[in-house]
Amino acid sequence: MINRYDHAKKALLNGETGIDGQALLKTIHFLTESERVDTTIDNITKAYLSDPADYYQVKPLIEEP
Repeated sequence: MINRYDHAKKALLNGETGIDGQALLKTIHFLTESERVDTTIDNITKAYLSDPADYYQVKPLIEEP
């Protein structure tokens, strides 16, 4: 699992998105394991952010393939 986090971090750092791949993958993993919240783009974005005011700036970056 650690290698996946490192790979995700490196993959997104090579782009200029400003998204921490490791934190994003951990967020997705957390939501998937929680079974209480659906793993949707909206929920991933909300759980990833530390400041809700950034929602509309970060959501399009997370939606990118």
